[in-house]
Amino acid sequence: MVNRLVNGILIIIIGIVLLMNTTGNLPWSVWEALVEYWPLIIIGLGIQVVFSRWRIPGVALALILALLLSALYPFPGSPDWPTRMFFRERGTSKPLQYSKQLEVPLDSGVSRLEVRMVAPSLDVQARGDQALSVQDSEHAILGELEWDRYEPLVETVPRYEGSAVGTTIESPVKEGRDAGKQRWDLLFHPSLSTGIDVTAGAADLRFDLTSFFAKNLVVSAGVANVEIDFGLSGQHSTV
Repeated sequence: MVNRLVNGILIIIIGIVLLMNTTGNLPWSVWEALVEYWPLIIIGLGIQVVFSRWRIPGVALALILALLLSALYPFPGSPDWPTRMFFRERGTSKPLQYSKQLEVPLDSGVSRLEVRMVAPSLDVQARGDQALSVQDSEHAILGELEWDRYEPLVETVPRYEGSAVGTTIESPVKEGRDAGKQRWDLLFHPSLSTGIDVTAGAADLRFDLTSFFAKNLVVSAGVANVEIDFGLSGQHSTV
């Protein structure tokens, strides 16, 4: 009876996750995150052996827990976890297969920067760089873009009669199980008023607002882990 109940719940949860995948409410990358929770299967097997007298389906229970965790927490190496016994440190993540440099030029008269980022699975680290604020600086943003399947597209256009720069960084594939991962490390001009808009299925974001002025930050994601460091500059930021 217990086995049938647990197995039925497992099938229902798998169906719900697949439905959310196909409707675009949950990225397919959750199945990759599921693999990182493999130690739970060993724990479940141990429970099943210890409590074999009561026929507790430990493996099925472990699979249910792993599915729930992969949907709710698709970044098992994040600092939010109380222990990292089984999971790798986030800072030691391996580089993705491909990479390129990002350079957004800074023209005279520009005082604002508007940045839009779009990808199904996105890891972003953003901070200011004082070297960009020197008088002869020619860049509003510098960075490194990494990906494993699809090269991100970059478009930069002047806005508001040249007083602002609009930059869009996006994956050419917005959804699907083969959309791949994007990891972007960005350095911002610290003196520009910056607006950031992030759209992703699963997002792991780290913004150091002590080092540059983000006037507004908007994140739209199915699942997101967001870290923001605020400073004492007296500037007002809307998140």
